[in-house]
Amino acid sequence: MNLNIGQQIRRLTAKVLRDHALPIAWHRRAGDSWLEKNLPAESFRAPHPVRMSDIESIAAEIEALGPQPLWEKYRRVYDADPDVPFADAAESRSVGDVRTQPMMGCFFAWLVRQRRPGLVVEFGTAFGISGMYWASGLDEAENGRLLTFEPNDVWNTIASGHLRAFSERVVPVLGTFEDNIDRYRDGETIDIGFVDAIHTDDFVTPQVEMLIERLTPGGLIVLDDISFSDDMRACWERWAEDSRVAASVALDARVGVLEMRA
Repeated sequence: MNLNIGQQIRRLTAKVLRDHALPIAWHRRAGDSWLEKNLPAESFRAPHPVRMSDIESIAAEIEALGPQPLWEKYRRVYDADPDVPFADAAESRSVGDVRTQPMMGCFFAWLVRQRRPGLVVEFGTAFGISGMYWASGLDEAENGRLLTFEPNDVWNTIASGHLRAFSERVVPVLGTFEDNIDRYRDGETIDIGFVDAIHTDDFVTPQVEMLIERLTPGGLIVLDDISFSDDMRACWERWAEDSRVAASVALDARVGVLEMRA
């Protein structure tokens, strides 16, 4: 049976909306931490944001565009270390290759609804799916804004149009977090930082340090793909036990959350 694009999108949306709980692994626990007070011990199923079906329909539309070229700096990383996962893969990615999965997106939306941050920053934007989940939570909380950074011109062009149409709370930026954050944050401290760019310790650790310097006391830092490689696992384990961290937790062995000390 042949399905038109609308039917395909609806079927894909129905498929990805299926719930599953995110397994939780605590690394550092503190009874007075926000994470300890708000997350259960073993697993968590975040409620759906109001506009989840809209987000997943947009994701399906972007997926239909096919693979898009990687940012050229990835090639330098792969050339320097051929053991990095996907170093020998095609130099293009589709939404399905890089996107935040739906139930993790629900967690992001829940997180901002609960925390009501003034400023969330994300790097990188990729195709904008995680950004829409963050934005959906901000919209429901009726508070805050999202700065999202993407140096890949092709990816940014695709993502920024959808993000601007999705929410007025999103500011998509073409360029890196490192080069642009201080120009766009207007002196405001960062309440939640989402690190989702090049998944190597050489990139992630300096980015986390930059976030800490600009973070609201007691703010959160969220790291994606903490099990991406042995290098990233070691990076996560080190940050999870850092003395500046009040509490740390991993969700679905995929995303790590650091609550910094106030």
